[in-house]
Amino acid sequence: MIVNTPEIKYVVDDYDFVFINGMVLPHTVNERVGDTIQFFDTAVVIHLAPKPSMTDSKVMLPAEDITIFKTHLAMQQHRVREVIEVSPEQQHEWTTTLKEISKTVQ
Repeated sequence: MIVNTPEIKYVVDDYDFVFINGMVLPHTVNERVGDTIQFFDTAVVIHLAPKPSMTDSKVMLPAEDITIFKTHLAMQQHRVREVIEVSPEQQHEWTTTLKEISKTVQ
């Protein structure tokens, strides 16, 4: 496969919020699409912008606002990672391969 499109790289922030009952709430904040996170004295507020569904890119997931009160948190972890976007050529190859596989698996 020949890829003529240059790589598009961007950075996202991953947060893991661990509650005092042991439950973990992971979230990825992508400022590139309009996500924001704000830290206040008593709470963390996350706004997630509308984005395409992972299962069907034609369907948009609605925007979300999440408020996490710090009194319920045992810990929070923050990571930064670089994402390389899939090129149109790679998307086409992936779609073609999935269609072929779906015909053979029954």
